[in-house]
Amino acid sequence: MPVIKLTKSAIDKIPYTTCGQRLYLDSELKCFGLKVGKEVKTFVVQKDISGRSRTFTIGRYGVFTTDEARREAIEILAMVARGLDPKVEKERKRGLELTVKESYESYLENRSLADSTYKDYQRVFNTHFCDWLKRRLIDLDENRVRSRFLSISKSNSKNSASKSFAYLRAVFEYVKKRYPRSGIENPTSILSLENHWYVPPQRQRYIDLESLPNWYAGLTAIPNVAFRAYLLFILLTGLRRREAACLTWDCVDFDSTVFQILKTKNGHEHCLPMSDFIEKLLRTQYKKAKGKFVFPGKDKDKHIEEPKRAIMNVTKSTGVAFTVHDLRRTFATICDEVKLTKNDISALLNHQSNRDVTANYIITDLPRMRERMQTVSDFVFEKIAKKLRANHHGIEHEGWPRKTDLVEMIYQ
Repeated sequence: MPVIKLTKSAIDKIPYTTCGQRLYLDSELKCFGLKVGKEVKTFVVQKDISGRSRTFTIGRYGVFTTDEARREAIEILAMVARGLDPKVEKERKRGLELTVKESYESYLENRSLADSTYKDYQRVFNTHFCDWLKRRLIDLDENRVRSRFLSISKSNSKNSASKSFAYLRAVFEYVKKRYPRSGIENPTSILSLENHWYVPPQRQRYIDLESLPNWYAGLTAIPNVAFRAYLLFILLTGLRRREAACLTWDCVDFDSTVFQILKTKNGHEHCLPMSDFIEKLLRTQYKKAKGKFVFPGKDKDKHIEEPKRAIMNVTKSTGVAFTVHDLRRTFATICDEVKLTKNDISALLNHQSNRDVTANYIITDLPRMRERMQTVSDFVFEKIAKKLRANHHGIEHEGWPRKTDLVEMIYQ
């Protein structure tokens, strides 16, 4: 390999290669060199360590001047002389220099988060931690964390403080894993040690199963038909609010009678078979709805939002208080009522178990899930139909009401 004095004029005269790379060593600083390729010239340090040749990249010529690269090379060689690994030290130094802003932006870039969660991270960091953004992450210690947590708790709420610092905790853990040799510790652990976190009471509310007929009657009185269909669909499927709202027609397969949720809370796509009740509801909705969303909002190009006013009207007229997520809990309660197994319920709700190793070996096939979905739909139908028959005992039409009748009542 050629040895020359690496200066700007000398480097400018070195031609690029036609193939491969060629190393030019500096005549003044041992182990300092320039790798030349077909398009790029890069400063490096190449040194034998423990009988093995190691190459440490400094950076491209043009980004680094010759003098800057030479100083970097001297620093690298000094690390080697002290028994340190320059690559490890570079990683450690990078981790220590990260600002709060760089850290959380890197976290968001490398995590698959829902749009709403992504925006919420930005809101929290630009609101509660805005004066920390230019600080190094490592400069945030337990005292700063405790003081800011108590400040947010006082000015906003303990729930808001807990949510904000849960985000910061996630960013710290991400940086610790990405730069394991940086030695960064997570100061938010003090909040656990001192029991500062807000622990919300677990919600247990669901619609009493005997109240389903009254709930359905209130549902049919909602002025907006799309809201009626949307709420019934969630009760019959157990989907989360946004999973149902964001469902598009290209994820509904009427030939195979299945539908697929692509964006879920746990990141795993969720495929569910249709019961006959769900199929009738979706086929009717397909004739009524316009646009790509199964449940469009006022603008057909946007999905439906949570119908809070409609829910309030149902509660006011029937006395049945509920939220959209209560319908998911009601679905789970019905699953338990009809004696579905824990694994079946988890599969239908798309819950992932990391603790139950045995459950992870059980594969729930589509025909079995279809049977379970049908069982749940039949239970809901019978509860509603029984009350309708009792209220309309004078009707002589045999077999009334059918599931088709209940769907038609939603769209009347």
